[in-house]
Amino acid sequence: MEEVHRIACGWDKKNKGPAKPLKYFRFKCERKRGESLSKFLPRKIITFIETHLKFTTGKFADKPFILLPWQKKFIRDVFGSLSKAGLRKYRRVFLSMGRKGGKTEFIAAIIVFLIFTHRNFTILCAGADVKQGALIFDRVSQMIRTNPKLRGSCKIAQQMKVLTIPKENVLLKVISSESYSKHGYSADAVICDELHAWRDRELYGVLEKSLAPAKEPLLFVTTTSGSDQHSPWKEQYEFLRKVRSGEIKDPGTYVKIFELDADDDWKDPANWPKANPSYPICPDKPYLQDLFLRAKHMKSAEFAFRWQNLNMWTDAGVGFVDMDIFRKGRTSDFPDEEISNRTWWGGLDLASRNDFSSFAVLAPPLPTKGEGSEEPIKRKYLCAVFNFLNEEKIEEYALKGIPIRQWVEHGDIETNPGRTTDYDLLTEKILQIASRINIKAVAYDRKDATQVVKNLEAKGLTCIEYGQGFYDMSPPIKELGKLILDGNFLYDRNSVLEWMFSNVVCDTDAAGNLKPNKAKAASPIDAFSAIAMALGAYLRNLSLKTEGGKFQQEIREGRRVIF
Repeated sequence: MEEVHRIACGWDKKNKGPAKPLKYFRFKCERKRGESLSKFLPRKIITFIETHLKFTTGKFADKPFILLPWQKKFIRDVFGSLSKAGLRKYRRVFLSMGRKGGKTEFIAAIIVFLIFTHRNFTILCAGADVKQGALIFDRVSQMIRTNPKLRGSCKIAQQMKVLTIPKENVLLKVISSESYSKHGYSADAVICDELHAWRDRELYGVLEKSLAPAKEPLLFVTTTSGSDQHSPWKEQYEFLRKVRSGEIKDPGTYVKIFELDADDDWKDPANWPKANPSYPICPDKPYLQDLFLRAKHMKSAEFAFRWQNLNMWTDAGVGFVDMDIFRKGRTSDFPDEEISNRTWWGGLDLASRNDFSSFAVLAPPLPTKGEGSEEPIKRKYLCAVFNFLNEEKIEEYALKGIPIRQWVEHGDIETNPGRTTDYDLLTEKILQIASRINIKAVAYDRKDATQVVKNLEAKGLTCIEYGQGFYDMSPPIKELGKLILDGNFLYDRNSVLEWMFSNVVCDTDAAGNLKPNKAKAASPIDAFSAIAMALGAYLRNLSLKTEGGKFQQEIREGRRVIF
């Protein structure tokens, strides 16, 4: 028996219509004598993918899409389990695994098969936002474009994220994340990508209901684990664990969650394949080992590794770095020529007047003349921090057992009498520092900083308002962690700085971005925030390049720039 799917080929872009005459290519898949439908259908999908599709990204880009054993089994399980009527048994399919394992490419390949082997078929792709939902659509469109026979058979509106085959009444569309505008949708298949990042619980329910009229509905959920204990995925995860164990009978749901067992040691490489079925092909061994090296010494990297790469549920609040490694960057003094020759960037974190305020200066390395042509210190970032606190608050910290008076005696804290921090004293200190070194700009958190910034700008310092959200804080925090781990961050001896670094707790979002959370921190972290802002301002300016590749100086004397 032979099944033939005719696909129109040849689209005339110039005339915006079908080419004349229409051509067709035949997808042939012979059903062997005596072969059951439950074996034939999965084989047909596997044959289509491996014959007509190619990988779109990574080291396998433009190479034939050869499925891995676990992927073939997944297809056989989902599409080979049929009811007595010959319809697909599973209406809801859940796939959860570590990142960089080819999950998106795999789902895109299945979608391409559905598009070109069905008529009157609608597929909706959704994510936490339109950008997330578009990731799978982009892979689908790239796969189609690599095959001339498929490319001419459909219309692809790349900007609108819509794909259609008019002759067959087939539609693939990316939808936004607002639930209120999705009521009334009707679909045959819905793809929910990275459900752990969704915030709109109602959207998931609306999309599931949109499948009600379909003959063979398919709700396909792909995700990694997460940290939000109240997300739609966490709720589903607890339910799916019971389905998988047999505690709850749900014959219409298929669950495939690749994860470590509860008693597995995440540090043991032998356990990594449990969360990464494509390992060591993707991700490969060097990639995971490099991430693991950082995870052993950086708390934020450990959080990301366990969550994103080992598919483990983790707490959203994580520390920052192994303090033993951080203290290796402690130094008693910087050479005078390094202080005077470098360009410094400032970061100012002003707390309310009755607690710590910190001012940090950071000096990136000077351009090198060649590998090994300079002393090691010239390749490292230099940092110094100045902390400010009032006497009454010092008494309060002393009663908690913190050796704060010892830090004052060592010069790690600038003090003033009274109940509030003296901002005039703080401003004067910053200006004294600026008179000795070349400070290009001072990045600051606008909270409580208005008057201090005005005073600094009046004296000629360039000040940059710097955001405190994930977008602004994550790049410098991640870069700072890398510098510390690589031994490229040196700081002038300061016990308060070390104390504050040990207090740091970072929040993470669905994309793995970081920002400090002062509310979760046990004690102040102002020095950390000040350093992050200084580094962030430098990185932002460094990223501005001219077409010729030269450094574009965005901050000019007397000019205030808000990134």
